[in-house]
Amino acid sequence: MRRVSFLRRLGRFGFKLFKWAFALALLAAGGGWLWVRQDFADAASELAENEQRARELGIPLTPQDMRPHPPIADKDNAAPLYRQAIAAIQAEIPNFERVRYQMPSEVMDWVADPLETHHAELAASFKKFDPAIKLLEEGSKRPHCDFERDFSKGPNLLFPEFADMKAMAKLVGARGLFHARRGHTREAIEDFDTVSRVAAHVGEEPILIGALVSISIDSIAMAFRSEAATVWADDPSALAQLAESMKHLPAKADVEKCFKGEAFYGYYTARHWVSFFQQLRAENEDAFGYSSESGWLLPPTLDREMVCRAYASRTLDFWCLIFEEAKHSGFNPIAVGDRMDRLAIEYEFSRSHRPSNLLSSILFPVFAQAGRAFVNEEARRRVVEAELGVLAYRAKHKRLPKSLAEAGVHAVDPFNADPLKYVVKGDTFRVYSVGQDLKDDGGLTGAEYERSRRFGDDYGRDTVAYFPASDRRVRPIGPDWF
Repeated sequence: MRRVSFLRRLGRFGFKLFKWAFALALLAAGGGWLWVRQDFADAASELAENEQRARELGIPLTPQDMRPHPPIADKDNAAPLYRQAIAAIQAEIPNFERVRYQMPSEVMDWVADPLETHHAELAASFKKFDPAIKLLEEGSKRPHCDFERDFSKGPNLLFPEFADMKAMAKLVGARGLFHARRGHTREAIEDFDTVSRVAAHVGEEPILIGALVSISIDSIAMAFRSEAATVWADDPSALAQLAESMKHLPAKADVEKCFKGEAFYGYYTARHWVSFFQQLRAENEDAFGYSSESGWLLPPTLDREMVCRAYASRTLDFWCLIFEEAKHSGFNPIAVGDRMDRLAIEYEFSRSHRPSNLLSSILFPVFAQAGRAFVNEEARRRVVEAELGVLAYRAKHKRLPKSLAEAGVHAVDPFNADPLKYVVKGDTFRVYSVGQDLKDDGGLTGAEYERSRRFGDDYGRDTVAYFPASDRRVRPIGPDWF
């Protein structure tokens, strides 16, 4: 009897313990749910205030705010001609979308071929693209470019023209270098100028990706100008014309406008993220890796509108902090990019206890590299200008100057405000900036640094203009691509 009584007491005690544990679990779950709900409610209540802050800082909040003001007249808009140029080259090369990435290096190798016996064959190949290139040239001479994008699509908006325009820019630049090798100075410079104008047009897009593509195309133009400088090293007149064209380069992308475009994308995506996610999920069930639209980014039983408002509020708060600080300290691309990265890390870790910061920590990309890319574009222009100054001195005095100052070049490195570096070795020289890593790597180019730098790290190199530029390994011309 005593044994039964003990077991009963033990069972009753176990049942009571279970009830207390279950009650505590419910209390913890309820308390956690209330805390999550309160955090989202607090963030959502701050949205109107953050939207007002954003308006005062000039941050676009609607798709209409992303459009040009005033609208661009049809006669001034290059976009239709660019689309016609893309269609023309795609008609000439049915698999252009597949081969456009491998084309540039192959074309450069063919153009760099010093064997004049191949020139007629290559000229005929370039002639095939005359209709497309003429459309590109005509478009580049128009004042502005607006592809009339529907920014209400948010993260679902695509930019299909960028890759094709970049490939065509490389083709036009290669043709310009081919003209340079044949002694056609004016035609060569016109092609280089076309590439620079295309870069400027792409940079008019009010988003970061447009600016980065613009910077990439501008670097293509600078690379071809540097190559042409080697070809014209003993031609003072051609060097002078090339240097003169450098004085009239179009404006670079507006870094502040582009970052404000990113602010719009972050805010607009957060504000409407449920509908955008549904669209993505309809196209791809594994979108974002979420198992359902009510996954971990949408806490159960919470009002969707409140959650979206909370996410949008936190995202705007991030961008307002950035632009408020930049308003007082100046919009230095490197400083702003680094500050964005630090604040994004803070949002991801220091503020990660706030559920309403969850989407923001996912949406924020790495900005430091973008900020450095803007400065590197200016550095690339300066080293090419300095290279032309050194070559002009060489053509006049039949020797290389002992310093950039002797050649009349006083350009400074935009990364550190020090004079550009100048290294002479025999009959060769290099002018360079310390580049995006802010370290002097001795004038190593990206290709030379490749063996010692970590894969995928674009910081480990200097920004270099070197003479002679055409020291690439030359392959026989292979016009099969055409």
